[in-house]
Amino acid sequence: AGRSRLEAAYMAAERFTRQLVMPGDRAAVVSFNSQADLLQGLTGERIYVQAALARIQSRMQTRLDLGIAVARDELATNGRGHVERAIVVLTDGLANPVPMDVAVAEADAARALGITIHTVGLGDTIDQPGLERIAGHRSRFHHATDDDDLGELYERIAARLPCPGRWFWGKRP
Repeated sequence: AGRSRLEAAYMAAERFTRQLVMPGDRAAVVSFNSQADLLQGLTGERIYVQAALARIQSRMQTRLDLGIAVARDELATNGRGHVERAIVVLTDGLANPVPMDVAVAEADAARALGITIHTVGLGDTIDQPGLERIAGHRSRFHHATDDDDLGELYERIAARLPCPGRWFWGKRP
């Protein structure tokens, strides 16, 4: 569609945030490459999430393990225990320079805290078995063959995140 993968990822993630019922729903943004950075801690303010998404830059390396660890720590420290806590990992490549097993171990630690993980692999150079292992179940792995698939995938993921019954039908805080 004439846009870079980073632009497509930004647009899809922005579409995902529009599916959230903020301020009751909260989101954070973590960027990862040779390191992982928490660009925006958990917030119910859509404008802050979207501003953080716009600051993501494409760089070398894909340290999935570091991204998962930072997201897990943010959810464990600032997440609410009575709501669904989830990490959505988007990657267009393979875990490098560390092996996929390191990222899987970080994902296992997140799941041990009750955090659900969804993985989205973009393109044809992904490690699908590894991303399925990170997700913990193949139903939480999503494959986008091109950037046009991303927005729809994010909407499906948002729809799968459960809302506690007492918050349904406008009863969110």
